Amino acid sequence: MAAAAEAASVPALRLGNAGGPGLNLAIGQAQLSLGLDQLRAAWSTAF
Repeated sequence: MAAAAEAASVPALRLGNAGGPGLNLAIGQAQLSLGLDQLRAAWSTAF
């Protein structure tokens, strides 16, 4: 029981397709989806 509670408190990191041309990043309960145009804009922006 304690091991299950400990495992549940560790955030899971998942990276996958956003159901189309894009990116879906999920860490624990938080989720971020970016479209292909947003990814291109972020990639071309100078840091």
